[in-house]
Amino acid sequence: MDLQGTFSATMLAEAFAAHGAFPFPVTAWQRSGPRAEHQVEVARRQLGAPWPALTLGSYLRYYRDGDRSEYEGPYFNRRRRLGSAAIACAASGEPSFAAEAADGVWLVCEEASWCVPAHARHGLPADVPSRLPPTGGGGFIDLFNCETAMVLAETCQLIGPQLDAIDCRIVPRAREEIRRRILDPLLAGSTPGWFDGHNNWSVWCASSSIIAGGFALRGEPAVWGCLVHRLLGVVDRYVNRQGADGGCDEGVMYWGVAGACVIRALEEVRARTGGLADGWNADPRVAEIMRFPARMHLGGGTFPAFADGHHRVRLPSGALSVASERTGSPELHAVACMLDDPLRAGEIDVPAVGDLVVNQLRALCWFDGRPARAMAAPTDAWLPNLQVLVAHGGGTALAVKGGHNAENHNHNDIGQFVIHRHGVPLVVDAGRGDYTAQTFGPRRYELWWTRGAGHAVPQIDGHEQQTGYERQARDVSCSSTTGSAALSFDLAACYAAEAGVRSLRRTVTLTRADGSVRLADTVDAGRGVTYALPLLLTGCPVADGTDWLVEHDGQRVRIATDRPMAVTIEEVQLDATMLRSWSKLWRLTLRTDLTAGGSVGVSIRPGRA
Repeated sequence: MDLQGTFSATMLAEAFAAHGAFPFPVTAWQRSGPRAEHQVEVARRQLGAPWPALTLGSYLRYYRDGDRSEYEGPYFNRRRRLGSAAIACAASGEPSFAAEAADGVWLVCEEASWCVPAHARHGLPADVPSRLPPTGGGGFIDLFNCETAMVLAETCQLIGPQLDAIDCRIVPRAREEIRRRILDPLLAGSTPGWFDGHNNWSVWCASSSIIAGGFALRGEPAVWGCLVHRLLGVVDRYVNRQGADGGCDEGVMYWGVAGACVIRALEEVRARTGGLADGWNADPRVAEIMRFPARMHLGGGTFPAFADGHHRVRLPSGALSVASERTGSPELHAVACMLDDPLRAGEIDVPAVGDLVVNQLRALCWFDGRPARAMAAPTDAWLPNLQVLVAHGGGTALAVKGGHNAENHNHNDIGQFVIHRHGVPLVVDAGRGDYTAQTFGPRRYELWWTRGAGHAVPQIDGHEQQTGYERQARDVSCSSTTGSAALSFDLAACYAAEAGVRSLRRTVTLTRADGSVRLADTVDAGRGVTYALPLLLTGCPVADGTDWLVEHDGQRVRIATDRPMAVTIEEVQLDATMLRSWSKLWRLTLRTDLTAGGSVGVSIRPGRA
């Protein structure tokens, strides 16, 4: 893709001068309905409550014990509460919401830095001893620095007159802070690491900065043209790094801040230029990136929790809906309808990110909420670049992944698979736990949910899968017929040399007629080995003859092995983040001794009591 080469800075500037009005005024809220009404009630419950405090102690705690949530919780809630008040003010016209939003804008502008402590030292030389929040330019231009600028920009454009009525300095102060902390450094040539297009950071930061620029540079079209031209290069690099299948190696949850941010960037530039700079058809990978969530859908609004994700996610319905329209993919609108809940619009108890106003405005304007015409059963998907198969049949949804162990948000999980029945997860990937300093540090793979032992992949003589690009699936083969679907690969390269694995052939097959899944592992280490396979389950496995019965939310599967195996069962200790996804998880570990070239077969089929 080459948006930067297609749209010159001069062309962008001229189009912005003619068409650059804010795309989401109240008059553009075509289908507000219960969404806006609920947003008003959510904001009303916050009136009069103290605003969350950001203390130095909570900031420094990250450096003391690695905890991120003590600071990030109130940090994100400030921004979400500000967005909630802005939407409510625009929807109702009540002065109390304008006063609430004004408090939020001023508090955010007064923060020493918008960069969270987990990212702050990215912009400091290694020999700087202080861990205090950086001042001056506002610190490293990180995800949430850019996101904060975007939130302030959308708020000021949405309710600028109401804020002006409170004091004429509020909106100019927000503009000054956006310029000082984000836009001026970018315009001066600052090139943060996310300019490389490597992962979600690139399009998340670029789209946020483009949106912030639409407000802060409204009277400076030439400057806006230069900024956007530079940031379109970042979007280009991100898209050009993606495989032809559009698969997001960061998982479905992170697609909401990766693929969805490509949508934000393309739509913002398209709207601010009156449609003259339209990048939707610039590269076929764009449409494939958009289709990723629909392809990964396992039924009932559930997804495989590969990488740092959850099996239930809240993807932005507005982004899904506009992507459906632009790419001609009705299945995206179907997923939007399934995931959207207008009566949760504006809730601020989800400490994820702070861009509530941004996503809610786009839901109000882009998503009609009508039942999808294409609300059909999910269909199979094979993404050869990502090496992920999703297959359906007999009420079962199976997802299996290959790939390599140096992916973005990587887990050591090549060969991992999950099984859902009628939208109910039964054999699962745990996903992610709370983020701490350890999560993205050198001890990442000491976390149980990132290491090989936390996934349904073999351990050979106690050896788990290792990290690195060279640790990858080899000799990958995918097949799909009317009767079955299967993914097969050799996992030997995923293990350290001392494991001595010459080949480890794994084949996972779904039989469509009865919804049964068969796992076959054949191991050749030139000697006898001890093989262990942990399975994470949402129900406590109960022995039933030689089988194990697993039940959860009215769905059952039976687990059977082709040979006698030792079995251990333990309940998994879950942290608060995982408890938002799973009420409980159990680990069933199968163990056996194999002769050279020995094999293990495991059948997982729909169960009966």
